[in-house]
Amino acid sequence: MNARWVVILSAVVWCAGCAKDRSPFDRPGAGGLVQVNPAEIASSPDAPEPEIDTLTFYRAGRFHESTRNFEDAVKQYRNAIESDPNFVDAYARLGIVFSFMDEREKSEQAFLTAIRLRPDDANVRNNLGFAYLIQERWADAEAALRRALVMNPDMMRARINLGAALAAQSRYEEALTEYRAVLPEADAQYNIALAYRTNKRYTDARKALERTLEIDPAFEAAREQLARLPKSSGMGGTSSQSKQAPASKVTTVAVAGIPQGQGGRPAMISGEQNHESPTRGDINGDGRVDLADFADFQKCMAESAIETPQCVLADFDGDGRVDLVDYQAFQSVLNHP
Repeated sequence: MNARWVVILSAVVWCAGCAKDRSPFDRPGAGGLVQVNPAEIASSPDAPEPEIDTLTFYRAGRFHESTRNFEDAVKQYRNAIESDPNFVDAYARLGIVFSFMDEREKSEQAFLTAIRLRPDDANVRNNLGFAYLIQERWADAEAALRRALVMNPDMMRARINLGAALAAQSRYEEALTEYRAVLPEADAQYNIALAYRTNKRYTDARKALERTLEIDPAFEAAREQLARLPKSSGMGGTSSQSKQAPASKVTTVAVAGIPQGQGGRPAMISGEQNHESPTRGDINGDGRVDLADFADFQKCMAESAIETPQCVLADFDGDGRVDLVDYQAFQSVLNHP
């Protein structure tokens, strides 16, 4: 019995409190309908806007970046920076996105800001160096990559990118030294041979390819490249083969530097993969050959042989490897977004 009275009493007290403290929205009118006083509504304070934290903006930017919605990615990264002006990762991603948008000055400034805030970050310096490689700013690329290697001497991506920057400046022996530091000798010789071939130094290219095959007779890509070299032994070539693939200023970029995830882990920037795309060079299958495909192309170049289905679209000459010969062809179909 006592328990029953307690329940009833509690209900009465609760209702009494309701009668005293009702809001302008719960006063019953005729017929039990709620009557609302417009004046009281106008005077009621607005609910506060929900606060979005820095990391939420950053993650939204990463999502837009992954779907190739670069403009919205830029907006979200800028929101993150407005929320936290010292958020280094947002500046670093801005540098990457601006590079893919071919906004070179903005890309450089974003990377430099990230470096100013976190000067000991080897990944950001490597990415800046890779951005300079895309812009064919060889000396600037070399400087940025050497700084990255001071901070992380074992960083393979920076080491190979440095080799590319050196080869582009015709410093082939130095480039070979960098390749040897991180690649097997046969692969190092093969890379430098492609650099020689790109710059029409056919005699040097032949020697390097022959050396590759001495070390690894099963290196079929080297054998095929050797067979395709022009007959001329001079600095230039007159064969039809050399005319089909004009020399590029870029010598070799064996590993993509820009795409990276948190913690320095590689992260490709691409949309939905469509490996059935018939367009050579359109590696991510979005109907365009652009800088997003360039990132995927670089990943394919890092493979000793084609290991992923999409890399077939990067193998222009069909020799089972993605190398500088394919890179030359890729450049001819590359359109900036």
